[in-house]
Amino acid sequence: NVLEFSDDTKLKLGSASNDLQIYHDSSDNNSYILNNQNGSHLYIRSWGTNKELYLQAKGGVFIYSNETEKALLAKENGVLELYYKDSRKLRTQQYGIEISGGLTVSGVSTFAGNINANGDIDLAGDLDVDGHTELDNVNIVGVTTAAGHVLPSADSTYDLGSSSKQWRNLYADNIVSAPGFGFIGEDLTVRNFKATG
Repeated sequence: NVLEFSDDTKLKLGSASNDLQIYHDSSDNNSYILNNQNGSHLYIRSWGTNKELYLQAKGGVFIYSNETEKALLAKENGVLELYYKDSRKLRTQQYGIEISGGLTVSGVSTFAGNINANGDIDLAGDLDVDGHTELDNVNIVGVTTAAGHVLPSADSTYDLGSSSKQWRNLYADNIVSAPGFGFIGEDLTVRNFKATG
């Protein structure tokens, strides 16, 4: 009930006697299943209903797209790596996943935690943010519309414009100056002007 072959003895299947080879190589102490026929494929099938295919190895499972180019590495203790042309693009970590290069997502993406970006974020569409948003430096090109109040984070601390970069025109229904801090330049056109103090 047993077929035993010594090291380096090959079991050859196929019309050419070497289409499929199964053997153990004593020079590197590795075992091989080799499909040696040009233009043909090697299928490993678990074809029954609800029958899975298990690849098990102590240390990891490695898939190469050719003899040396890595495609997928599933290492022991949970690390999974995906490669494109032998360059790692995705790696699982204990805290989540690590991506090298760009990420293109189509559809809605939902994040339950924080998003930390150490580089630039380029958005081609609209940005809808619910909740509090803290931005250090913002450069806006085009019309900016605010549906609520625009307030500084501290009282009597920050300016609107500067001595070298001034706003051209100011359109307002009312301008209210706090006591003792109001200053109006040479040209000012308003509908109503109220000053306290």
